[in-house]
Amino acid sequence: MIEILKKYKFEILFFILVIALFTYCGLNSFISGDDLHYSFYLGMERRVRNLSEVITTQKSEYLTVNGRFFVHCAVQAILIFGKSLFTILNSFFIVITIYFANKIVELKSKDLKIKRIFMLFIILGLILSIANIKYIMYWVAGSLNYNWILALLLIFIYYYMAKGLNKNKILNCIIFFSFSILHEVVYVFFLFFIISDLIKLAVENGKDTKIKDMLWYILYLLFATLGGLVVLKAPGVAVRVTNAPSFYDMSFMERTLSSIPVVSKNLFRILYSENIVPTIFVILFIIYSLKNKSIIVKVFGFLIFVYALTAYMFDSGWTYFILAAAIFINYILICYLNKENDLSVFMIATYALVFSMIMTSEYACERPNGYMFMWMIINICIMLNRIFNKKIFIKGIELVGILFAAFMIYRECKCFSYIGSVYRTRLQQIKIANEEKLDTLKLKLIDSKYNNYHPSINPAASSLFKLYYGIDEDMEVEYVQ
Repeated sequence: MIEILKKYKFEILFFILVIALFTYCGLNSFISGDDLHYSFYLGMERRVRNLSEVITTQKSEYLTVNGRFFVHCAVQAILIFGKSLFTILNSFFIVITIYFANKIVELKSKDLKIKRIFMLFIILGLILSIANIKYIMYWVAGSLNYNWILALLLIFIYYYMAKGLNKNKILNCIIFFSFSILHEVVYVFFLFFIISDLIKLAVENGKDTKIKDMLWYILYLLFATLGGLVVLKAPGVAVRVTNAPSFYDMSFMERTLSSIPVVSKNLFRILYSENIVPTIFVILFIIYSLKNKSIIVKVFGFLIFVYALTAYMFDSGWTYFILAAAIFINYILICYLNKENDLSVFMIATYALVFSMIMTSEYACERPNGYMFMWMIINICIMLNRIFNKKIFIKGIELVGILFAAFMIYRECKCFSYIGSVYRTRLQQIKIANEEKLDTLKLKLIDSKYNNYHPSINPAASSLFKLYYGIDEDMEVEYVQ
């Protein structure tokens, strides 16, 4: 035990830092948005108190809202304890995300040049730099639906890359079913993952592909689909569809023509200050492509550069879609030439997960993009290890990585120190207004530049908002500087 502590002392200190950071920031956030709804029994009147009430509420939600019964049971059960339990658990899930992202990088980097501790800081810094969907990290319902599931998927990806799908077949069936009942995007991910890996098996083995193995893949698809139908066939999903008739009344062509450019732009926006991960990924991928021995890969690398430049200059969603398609093709080609088709399987499933949004009325929602941003972060780390060979470059990357992470940590603490101070001020303002029985409660307004850091940062004064924070129902609420 002592030897393990000595060997991994820097990594242990790093993860303690991560837990401390996200615990501090989480405790400086407050309940708002959908978390208010899920804090109450049947979404109204009084706080949910026990697991029985959670299950009763989520049965109702399954019939009227959406099919994420199991995830939202967990959301509501955690919200019984306010934000404290979530903050602690959330910190550990972020640790799991970083740990397994790094394990995948190590697994796919045969010659790991950047030291592990610096790689961990690079991953942390890049995660913190995704400001446009930062609020998910501190939003109970959002985090469980996206970040916690992402952590579970990374564990699965690492397991797949280490073992493949031709071992532990019964376990694989259980995984595909149990994961797919959690969320519709997980089902889409597994659907394309299984099909892509089956194609990979056929390409690599050719005529030697065994019928028995193919039958197992059919079984995988069956179990994943059974799980997916639990979510997709929920009565609440049908109700949700009726809430956006203008979109679903359009033809397939009209839907895709309106949604594809929006999804593409949200995903690969170049030089976007609120999320620099796509820019770093595209730059490194161009360099990586141009350094490849294959002429076709080099040509695609040059085309990707042209498309990226054009997309940035004209800010066109369709140009971003062409950029996304060119990256998709060249990535598969590089993986095929490098005999790393497992990375292609991961990529195809992630692309499918994100672009499946084009068939929903919520296609402009950026939350599912977090899965693909993590795919980009993993590939950024892999490419950094493969592109740069000289020791001086590696030392420079390590130095920049830790300085970048330090700045991101500082920014995160500064933002949530401010948000936390406003939250405490609001609680004091509520207390005074109730004691003095004021007609109007004036709450401190949080500057709009922090909108990305917290869900519903200046929430509307709904009945649930008043009920949760103990505000008199007849009291008017307004926000002031």
